Amino acid sequence: MRLTPKRPRPVTITLLGVMILGAWNAGQVFALTQQVSLLLNFDVNPDPRLLIFLAGVWMVLFWGAAIALWRRWRFTQWLIPLLLLLYALYELLLLGFFVRIPESGQSWLARILFYSLAILFAFYSLNRSDSRSYFKGAQPDVVNDNRMGRAQYDGQDDESQD
Repeated sequence: MRLTPKRPRPVTITLLGVMILGAWNAGQVFALTQQVSLLLNFDVNPDPRLLIFLAGVWMVLFWGAAIALWRRWRFTQWLIPLLLLLYALYELLLLGFFVRIPESGQSWLARILFYSLAILFAFYSLNRSDSRSYFKGAQPDVVNDNRMGRAQYDGQDDESQD
């Protein structure tokens, strides 16, 4: 018998997405660290060392949020959408201030749409009614007893029951 509720599929998708974003930033740290001496010779803006630092910070934040979500901490219900919003702003600001390719302006709408959908999905998946019982501190009113195929009440008296 399972003592904790099973993780809902949308929460699992959000967890995987947050882990992938952490891995993406870890890859940026690795790639920029390998190429930092070359990039410093070309006088690239922003400084590659700053980008390494920021990618490391995002890596730690996303992996920390993934661990917190794995451990079912309630504050992840608002933290993960907030982190996604801040990361979207960070990426869009980098694109807006430091990319000088004219074609990059054409991808703004797609990027904004993608980040908006990701933020909305994370907020929806972590705050829907099925997901609330997954987090610590939330006790469902009815616990399914899979062995007997029936529902057991958690001891609270309900006027509709006799």
